[in-house]
Formats: sequence, structure tokens, C-alpha cells
Amino acid sequence: MKAILPLQKGISKIETLDELAWVLRYKKDSTGIKYALECLKLSRDESNYIYETNALNILGKIAKEQGRFEDAEKYLNEALAISKKNDHKHGIARGYNELGFFYKKIERNIEAIEAFLYSYELFEEMGNSRGALKAITNLAKLYKDIEAYPEALKYYLKCLEFGKKHNDTNGLAIVYRDLGTLSKYQENYNEMLDYSLKSKALFEKLEKHIDVFNVNIQVGESYYYLGQEEKSKQIYLETLQMVSDFNIKDASNLYHNFAALYDELNVKDSALFYYKKAEHIYEVNTDYKRLSKTYNNLGSLYLDLDSLGEAFKNFNKSLALQQQVKDSSLLQNTYNLLSEFYIKSNDFKTALAYKDSSSTVKDKFYSTIKKADRYDVKYIDKKRKLAVLEKEEIISKYAIQEKNNLIIWLAIILLAALILFFAFTRVKKLKQQKKLAELAFEQQKIEAQLVKEQQEKKLEEMLKEQERKAITSMISGQEEERERIAKDLHDRLGSMLSVVKIHYKSVEEDLEKIKNETKSQYEKANQLLDEACETVRKIAHNMLSGTLTKFGLVPALKELKQKIEETKMLQIELLSHGLDNRLDNTTEIQLYRIIQELLNNILKHANATEVTIQLLKREVDLNIMITDNGVGFDIHSSEYEGMGLKSIKARVAEMKGNVLIDSSKGNGTTITIEIPTMK
Repeated sequence: MKAILPLQKGISKIETLDELAWVLRYKKDSTGIKYALECLKLSRDESNYIYETNALNILGKIAKEQGRFEDAEKYLNEALAISKKNDHKHGIARGYNELGFFYKKIERNIEAIEAFLYSYELFEEMGNSRGALKAITNLAKLYKDIEAYPEALKYYLKCLEFGKKHNDTNGLAIVYRDLGTLSKYQENYNEMLDYSLKSKALFEKLEKHIDVFNVNIQVGESYYYLGQEEKSKQIYLETLQMVSDFNIKDASNLYHNFAALYDELNVKDSALFYYKKAEHIYEVNTDYKRLSKTYNNLGSLYLDLDSLGEAFKNFNKSLALQQQVKDSSLLQNTYNLLSEFYIKSNDFKTALAYKDSSSTVKDKFYSTIKKADRYDVKYIDKKRKLAVLEKEEIISKYAIQEKNNLIIWLAIILLAALILFFAFTRVKKLKQQKKLAELAFEQQKIEAQLVKEQQEKKLEEMLKEQERKAITSMISGQEEERERIAKDLHDRLGSMLSVVKIHYKSVEEDLEKIKNETKSQYEKANQLLDEACETVRKIAHNMLSGTLTKFGLVPALKELKQKIEETKMLQIELLSHGLDNRLDNTTEIQLYRIIQELLNNILKHANATEVTIQLLKREVDLNIMITDNGVGFDIHSSEYEGMGLKSIKARVAEMKGNVLIDSSKGNGTTITIEIPTMK
């Protein structure tokens, strides 16, 4: 298309530009924008409003993907306005659908619902069943995403009617799959299984293997929730075979569900294995919602294994991701799990606070559904009002024909009913006010407790910061003292020894006159003086690392490796990649001291024979991994971290980096350090 573009004119060129812009709409660069803007200009020159609105809609989509939301809204509204001006119903319906996607993206959900409803009504009015189905499916998915499940079910069932009416096998398979997901959220697991099996059968008929794979996971999940673990396991094993049979690229959900099943069956090692596989894929795909759920499950697993540190770390990872995910049911689960964690930690006060927070989230969850219900009433209000008006007209005509005494009786009954109603309302209101006052008091107590806990946490963080600064100052002092001593050794003591050596040289000519025994003592003293000079030179060299200063980190580490291997105590493999250019001098000295300290620890404590040091320079950071085949240690023991490791952690923290230690008794040790190299 790019090749023929310069040869085209008029409508044919506009069509090619429109196709190129559409194909490139999701690219992050400006290529798609370039073709869309050119298409927009030519369309306006040719007064072709259809392609003009196409170009504006594509520009809106690109701006939305790039996060330029003001531009996106401007382009999409301009496209809609042009379609309305030209009374182009298909363009209007499409425009509302595009706006619905945009408002959903920026979480303006009320406007998104309104836009999808307008799109659905217009497509239905035009008799465009495919367009109507897309719009109503988008509406159902939106209600599901905002956790308004009753409304989502209502519109999914309408989608089902469309699919059956038009014999749309693929559409029916998708709707059955989504209904299965919705049934899971509503905890209707028998319906979930039924819908999932129907979806699977239709996808198998269409030979859509990827979709069969995905819905098969849902079938296994249904059996799991119904307590039929063996059936669930059998389905997952069949699905696992499909990964290799059909070259499935992303099996993360299968791994996650398999892990949950093994956790339920108390096969903890298999559960941990599959959770880790799922976690890796979710991290690569930046799928924060599923990654957050996986962290919850990993935390729960570690809780069962009484590994409280790992459990707490995973729960905090989940909470951090939920700043972006914003899923109330997920947050409620995290708070419940944290409550269990603090119960196991014998911190019952904090456990109660998290339990209360979980209840608060649940209440807000149901409040969201009620708001969605009320909003839906707003949109069907027009039809309801018409029905009410018709009913009132009939009642009015009937009332005029009634006898006066019947009217009086009705009025009396109505008055009595009103009096009773107001009395009942008043009593109910007083009760509600009392209850609200009690709830407000309880809320104040909880808030006061939270403030106290926050203050205690802040104090604890301040103490940790002071400890970190103290260790950092100590390390800095050590480096300064090393430099001072090295200079003194080299400049002062070294010079003095050299002068002494010169004096010795001056009397060498008279050695023949000295007695033989005195000559032997002279030669011994001269030998010791040479050794002292060499020792002073080596000490100064080691303390200031001349190779490090002149040639950089990797040559200095090679020299260190050679010296250690000469002792025959340790074999060292040194691997580096991407360190063609030197780092700044301070960073290189810090990293050299860190690796030197780690090697000293290995020599002293690990009983290792082999060590591998890997340095990998990436775009924005440096990764260092040191692995030994020694005896290892228990990282959960409070005794393992001496001043050596504290010093290393302080050095890494000073460079804004992270340290990860992986070890257990009898299995060696791997220490991973990541240091940022770009600001």
C-alpha cells in the first residue's frame, strides 16, 4: 500500500490512506497519525464526510492508546458531530460506540454506559444486528467490569437472544464463555459449568483451538469450585497437553488454576511451582490484576507453610499493584488474608483492623451495584413514565365515573394510609439516626486506632532510616580511612624505606672490607628491607586497588579472581556482558568492595569449592549475581545476618539498589544485586 500511494489520487488515495492509518493505529510512533491526518485533509478537500469521520475516529483511537485523552475526546466528538450534521446514522451509532470505549478507558463509566446504549438503540433501529450485538456486548462487559453483575447478566442474555436469532455460532460461543465468567463472580458454579461446556462445544465445532484451550480452563475451574477436584485435575491435565499440541503462547491462567488446585489438595511444592510459572508470565505481560491475585495466593500458601516473612512480602506486593487494578473483591480478599497473617503473628489488634477494612470494602462493593441499578432505572425511566401516564389516564377516566361516596371512602383510606406511612417513616428515621450515630462513633474509634498505628509505623521507619545512615557513614569512613592509610604507606613509609635502601647501596662498595659474618648479616638485612618495600607496595595497591582505578571494575575483579584461585581454596567463574564502558569511579569502588566482602564470606563460612560471578549491564541498571555451591544457610534465621551482610545491604541501599538472597541449608547460596545506572 505504501508503494502505490504516490501513484494515487482522489478517492482511491483516500481509501489507501484510511487503510494504512487503520492498520497502524496501535503503533506507539507517529506513523498512523501521519496517514490519518493526510486522509483527513484529502477527505475535507473532497468533501467526503464518511472518510473524514473515519480519520477522526482513528486519530481518537491513537490518542487514547498514547494517553492523550483530551485530544482523543476532541477527535471522537468531532467525528460524532459531523455524522449528526450529515444525518449519517451508521456514523452516529459507530461514533457513540467509540466514545463508549474511550469513556470506559478513563473510567467515566456513567458516560460510557450512556454512549453504548445510544449506539445499541441506533443500530437496532437501523436493523444492523451485528452492530447492535457489538454495542450491547460492550455494555454487558462494562457492567461486569464495574461489578454490577445483575445488569451485566441482563444484557448478556440479550446478547444470547441475538446470537440464537441470527445463528451466530462464534458469537454464541463468546457469550456463553462470558456468562460462565459472570456466573463465577456471582458464585453460581453449576451455571458456570453449564455455560462453559456449551461454549467449549461451539468452539470445538469451529475448530478454534486457542478458544477451546481458554474455555477448558474455565471448565476445570468450575469443577474446582464445585468441590470435584479429581475432575478438575483431569481437565487441567488435558489442557496442559494442548499447550504443546497447539503451541499455546500464554498458559499463565492454566498454571495459576493448577497451582490453586494443588494447594487445595495440599501438594504445596507443586502449587508453589505453578504459581511461580504463572507469576513470571503475568509480570512479562504486565497483567497487574492476575499478578495481584497470584501474590495473594502465594501469600496464603506461605502462610500455610508458616513462612510469615514471605507471606507478608507477597501480600504487600498485591496491595501495591491494587493501586492500579482497583478491584474491590480482590482488595477485600487481601485484607482478609492480612487479617489471618496478623492472627498468626499474635497481633490481634491489627488483625481486627484488617478484618473491619475487609467488611468496609464489601459494603462499598454492594453499594456500587445499587448505584448501577439506580442508573439503569434512569435510562429506562422514559419508557416507565409513558407506561405510568397511560395507566394514570385510565384510572382518571374510571375515577370520574365513580360515585361520590366511593371517592370519599378512597380519600379517607388514602389519608389514613398517609398518616400511618408518615408515622412509620418517622419511627424508622429515628432508628436510622441512632444507628448512624453509633456507626459514626465506631468509625471515629477505628480512625483513631489507625492514626496511632500510622504514627508507630512512622517512628519505626525513622529508626530504620537512622540505622541505615549510621551504617552508611561507617562504610564511607572505612573507604576514607583505606585511602588515607594507602597514601601514608605509599608516600611516607614507602619513601622512607627507599631512602634507607639508597644508604645501603652507598656502602656496597666497601663490602669487601667487612668481615664475612658481618657481611652475611648485612645481606640478610638488605633482603628484609626489599621484602618490606614490596609488602608496603602491595598493601597500598590492595587498599586503593590500582587496577580498579586505572582499568575499571571487570579487570579489578579478574585480578581478585586470580589472587583467590592461587590459594587453591576456590574456583571462580567470572562472566560479564555490556560493561564495555566504565561506570563512575564511586560506583565501581562500591561494587568492588561488595563483591570482595561476599567472596570473603564465602571463604570463611560457605565451605564452597566453586563460585560464579555474573555481571549484566542493561539499559537502565546493572545486575550482579553471585552463586556458590557451599553449605548455604537459613535466610529466615535472625542469626545469619552479621555486619558483613549489613554492610553490603547498606552499600546497595546507598546506590538506590536492591539485594535478594536465596539460600537454604545444604543447597548453596545465590545473591542477586540490582543497581540503577541511569537517573
